[in-house]
Amino acid sequence: MTRNAAVRQTDGQGAEHAALKILVLTPPVPYPPHQGTTIRNYNLISYLAERHAVAPAVVWRSRSEPGYPLHNLCPSVQVVSPTQRAKRQRLTGLFLSRLPDMAQRLPSPQFRSALAATLEREDPDVVQVEGIELAQYLFQAAAERGPGRQRPLLVFDDHNAEYVLQQRAFETDIRRPRRWIGRPIRSSSGSGYGL
Repeated sequence: MTRNAAVRQTDGQGAEHAALKILVLTPPVPYPPHQGTTIRNYNLISYLAERHAVAPAVVWRSRSEPGYPLHNLCPSVQVVSPTQRAKRQRLTGLFLSRLPDMAQRLPSPQFRSALAATLEREDPDVVQVEGIELAQYLFQAAAERGPGRQRPLLVFDDHNAEYVLQQRAFETDIRRPRRWIGRPIRSSSGSGYGL
């Protein structure tokens, strides 16, 4: 399928024009739509698919999920399991990286490879990234384009202004180092557990 050839639309006055080819990257599989992010992302993909050619969505799968009807909305859906970070990797990143913890949450060679193949094959007009966890892949989408291809329009949606929430959490915790280390918490039954 060539760029902008998948869907033709008619505007309100009868003029026909090509729809955009959009690649959507989402952190969790947006089905079933059972919480804020999945509800939003599923409906976003559904809305876009009615008006544009939504290229294969590249999504994360964090656990076994039931079948999902995204295949009815997109020609195909690529699902990549996230790489698990050990606590040591997370702590190293927190202290030695300039990136926030959320930006380091989902690095994956498999995801990078799937994204590179999709960008090459689909040549999207728009790459839409949903959530701060996947923001790191915007740079890849901007850099990887074949000869003679235009860079896609990059759209980043930071749900719930996550960067503001992360900044505020940092500003609160930096002043209270005792909160950095997990400590036992007693439940009403008297049993303890660590954070």
